[in-house]
Amino acid sequence: MKKTFTVVLAITFIFSIWWSMNTPVFYRYSKNVEVYSLNNSSNAKIDFCTSIQYKFRFFKVGESCTIEKQNFDLKEFIDYYNAKIIFTETTSFGNSYYMYSKKIAYSKSINGKVINLHLVINQNKIVMGTPIIYGSY
Repeated sequence: MKKTFTVVLAITFIFSIWWSMNTPVFYRYSKNVEVYSLNNSSNAKIDFCTSIQYKFRFFKVGESCTIEKQNFDLKEFIDYYNAKIIFTETTSFGNSYYMYSKKIAYSKSINGKVINLHLVINQNKIVMGTPIIYGSY
């Protein structure tokens, strides 16, 4: 009985740690995310899910979310992730920031530079992704 109790307690402890650590990267900004899985490229499988559903998605290789532009502060975003801007580009879709943060596990190499945080700011919305945004913005 004591052995069974110890095993159940250990499993509960491990599950609770996994549950608390398995949170979307952009949870601070949105409770709904697009999860990239199976392939770290534009061929990735993309699923829309809530933060609870996110916990049960396996083989994740990245994620993204879209938020309204109002009340977004780029400096605060960069500070929160302790990110460094690697390069930027301006397109017809808006301003695109490619960054690196030690807080984020996913990464991708673009032109020999390691990127793991991508942000696009356009007229109406902000799209954030890791390691980069797959799909439209």
